[in-house]
Amino acid sequence: MSSLYAGQPLFEAGTISKFTFVLRVVWRNVIMLAHNVSIVLLVIGFTSGLGRIKFGWLLLGLVLVLCCSVLLVAILGLIAARFRDVPMIVTSGMQIAFFVTPVMWRPEQLTERAQLAALLNPLAALLEVIRAPMLGAVPSTAAWLLVLATLVVLSGLCVLLYVIGRRRIVYWI
Repeated sequence: MSSLYAGQPLFEAGTISKFTFVLRVVWRNVIMLAHNVSIVLLVIGFTSGLGRIKFGWLLLGLVLVLCCSVLLVAILGLIAARFRDVPMIVTSGMQIAFFVTPVMWRPEQLTERAQLAALLNPLAALLEVIRAPMLGAVPSTAAWLLVLATLVVLSGLCVLLYVIGRRRIVYWI
């Protein structure tokens, strides 16, 4: 039996929760992040010093980013099971999101109108709650509010989609 999805027999048997696959994807990416954190800590140690990191804020930011990641993977996984073109669309969308999110640039370098767009970008807020504590600053209140709003919206969307489609996932795979 050839399938595009390796977990299809487990889904069909119904022995494993659907969220197990979501958590597996997120865990794999957390492990990759853990491998790269050593380089980030090395750079911070040589430039500004590890003593400046605000570990409490960083931990809170990581937890919120992890929660948003789990919800987003669950939503995109459900939609991708139904529509096979979604993974390619997500790949293209992530490339665009990289350029409109302040990863390689700072929002202060933009015009006022563009700064507003960066301020309303949920990915920028998620980045801010991780980056600011690592640089010794407290993330802005606007970033925290946008992250919490993103978490609420993703939670609602995830619950809605899984109530509608959870029984059909097996047939879509």
